[in-house]
Amino acid sequence: FLGNTLEKIATEKAGIIKENTPVIVARQPESVKEVFRKIANEKNAPIYFIDEVFNEIKSEYSVLNCLENHTPTFSISLKSDIFDSPIITNMKLLGDFQAENAAIAAFAVKKLIPTISNEIIEQGLLKAKLPGRFEIINLEQSNKKLPTIILDGAHTVNSVKHTLKTFKQYFNSEESVLLFACAADKDVNEISKAFNDNLKVYL
Repeated sequence: FLGNTLEKIATEKAGIIKENTPVIVARQPESVKEVFRKIANEKNAPIYFIDEVFNEIKSEYSVLNCLENHTPTFSISLKSDIFDSPIITNMKLLGDFQAENAAIAAFAVKKLIPTISNEIIEQGLLKAKLPGRFEIINLEQSNKKLPTIILDGAHTVNSVKHTLKTFKQYFNSEESVLLFACAADKDVNEISKAFNDNLKVYL
């Protein structure tokens, strides 16, 4: 609906840019940045691209922690000139892309509230959660631990790939079962290519 090229889609997405209002944009190809810059300039809106304002967006998984207690650890380190020192914290939201989302959120709140401390931003990122986005559920019944369940609402080729990549970083796919469902308008043929051969898949 928005267009068949990234540049056309960006033109539609840029409709959200307001007059004289800062806009913060995720990592984009240069051709897409040009579209956003043009529209932002027309509206006198300061524009910031996350890969240009951050010197470092680093994330690290703790698989050992996950194997021991089924509670994954995902730590991030964010460095930008807007902060006096790096933002360093753990997150419940898992996946490399969540580190970039965290950078966008941290930069936005610092722009809105310049006096906010790193500690408050770190606490906010630590507490952030999103039900149904790689949500890990550990259940116990009669002192017996049941299999770990992971819920995720991924329904595009890219989001499914991200989910499975995150899953493989924490869990053994050879012992896992995937229950998958989607609406008929999703790109099932391409999504199915992302499934690991080791997974038992039920549709």
